[in-house]
Amino acid sequence: MEESFKKHLRLENTNDKNEYGYLWWHKTYVINNRNIASIEARGAGGQNIFVIPELNTVVVITSGNYRNGKYQQPEKILEEYILPAILK
Repeated sequence: MEESFKKHLRLENTNDKNEYGYLWWHKTYVINNRNIASIEARGAGGQNIFVIPELNTVVVITSGNYRNGKYQQPEKILEEYILPAILK
């Protein structure tokens, strides 16, 4: 598990240059000027697992966003609602 979480590759074909482990994405969210690192499993239609070691938190979002172009909606929900609530 630890080896799969490590950053092995930086993807150059994405806007935010996500880093990638073995089936896990790495993304940093900025909440109230604080960087929060997340290790994420991303599946079709918005099925996401967010592991946030710093906050000792795992967030799971299951969605049905098929063919509507809202594939980043779970990330926006985490960034705009869940992380700010946790950090209060």
